[in-house]
Amino acid sequence: MICAIVQARMGSSRLPGKTLIPIADRPLLFHILDRVRTSLLVQEIVVATTNLPMDDAIEDCSRQYGVDVYRGSPTDVLDRYYCAARECRAEVIVRVTADDPFKDPHVMDEVIGAFLRSGTKLDYASNTIKPTYPLGLDIEVFRHSALERAWRESTDKFDREHVTPYLWMHPDRFQVLNVEYKEVLSWMRWTLDTKEDLEFTERVYSELYRGHPFFMEEILALLRKNPQLHQMCDQRLRKVTTEVISFEGTV
Repeated sequence: MICAIVQARMGSSRLPGKTLIPIADRPLLFHILDRVRTSLLVQEIVVATTNLPMDDAIEDCSRQYGVDVYRGSPTDVLDRYYCAARECRAEVIVRVTADDPFKDPHVMDEVIGAFLRSGTKLDYASNTIKPTYPLGLDIEVFRHSALERAWRESTDKFDREHVTPYLWMHPDRFQVLNVEYKEVLSWMRWTLDTKEDLEFTERVYSELYRGHPFFMEEILALLRKNPQLHQMCDQRLRKVTTEVISFEGTV
C-alpha cells in the first residue's frame, strides 16, 4: 500500500489559517488533495492533523473531500505521522505538506517510481537532499520500517518536529536516494508562507486553474511569458529585498 500522508494544521505564525485559505474559491487543502489524488501511484490518502480544537476545520474539510483523517500530537509530528501510517497500514509513505499549492503529481510519481525501481534496497527517496525543483514541489518517499525506526530511535526535538531528518541525515543507517530535475530551479519559491507567496499563488491560479490541477511545465511556461510573475517567485530577489528592509529598519 502506497499512502500519501498530508501534514496539515491551522496554526501558523506568519500566515494564520493558511491551510484553508481560499484559492480560486476553494480551500488550499482541497487543491492539495486534488493534486495528490491525480497521482497514478498513490493508492491511499490520509490527512494527519493535530488534536487541537482549531484543527476540527481541517478534519471537516478533509472528510468533505472523502479523505480519512488521523489526529495526534501538535508538537511530536513524527509520532503523529507514524501513528497515521500505522493506522492506514501503509508499506510505503509519501510525505506531503499542506502549504504547497503547486504540488505536482507528475513529480510525485517520478520520485515514487524511482523509489519503487530500487526494489527493497532503498529506505528513503526525495528531491530535497540536493534541491533542483522549485521550493514547494518537495516530495519524500520512505518505507514504513524506516519511519518506525526513526520513531523508536529519535529523541532530538528537531527530528520529532520535522519527521524525516533522522532518515536523510543518517545515510550510514539508511539507504537514501536523491531525484534531480534536468536543471536547477530551486531558486524559485512556489510555497505558501507569506502574503507575498499568497499574491503569487493567487495570480498563478487565476491564469491556469480551470477546475482541475495544472502542472509544473504549465507554470514554467506562464513565468516565461510574464516577467513580473517570474520575479515574484525568485527567492534570490526576495532575499535581497528582505535584507534591505531589515537593514533599513535598524537605521
